[in-house]
Amino acid sequence: MIVTFTLQNQYSGATYVAGPFNISGTTDANVTTELATGITKEQLLTGHTITGITDSTTGGTIASTGVCTNTQQWVAFPSQSTPTPTVTPSAYGYCYSLTYSTIPNDLYVRYRDMEGVVTTTLIQNLQSMDNGNGTYTAYICVMQGGSYQSPVCVQYSMEVTCDPYLWSTDNCICTTVSGSECFVPCAN
Repeated sequence: MIVTFTLQNQYSGATYVAGPFNISGTTDANVTTELATGITKEQLLTGHTITGITDSTTGGTIASTGVCTNTQQWVAFPSQSTPTPTVTPSAYGYCYSLTYSTIPNDLYVRYRDMEGVVTTTLIQNLQSMDNGNGTYTAYICVMQGGSYQSPVCVQYSMEVTCDPYLWSTDNCICTTVSGSECFVPCAN
């Protein structure tokens, strides 16, 4: 198998201190091997390709080992010509982010958490990052499939339009297939 790992352009700026990176792979028999070490941020921005990965690899991790020590999981999806694997994840999630400067103190978000439970949570109580410019970004990991696979806003016990508070999948990703944490980029 050949896999190319690419860091999203939004993390290319000097405010994101990341790397070097170690990349590992885990097989369907739960055997983990180191695929690459010391990969730079610049290599990931242009795409770093690793060849010779065993076809039984189902995913693995990309770990920043420098000042920022975030770890991101990756999942291998078979190509169209590959037979369907016998082991498949039961659920996967997208991390949604919401950036705001002020937000009503009674605005909630309703979504399906990574255990499949429909959850309603006060937005101000979510994991968030201070962006250093008077704005904050809140994060949730949402299970895909079924109802509430996209977050909705709730106010006064009623589902309401989220405008101008729009949830986006552009700024973060779930760190695990079965977990509930989102990858939050490190900033200076």
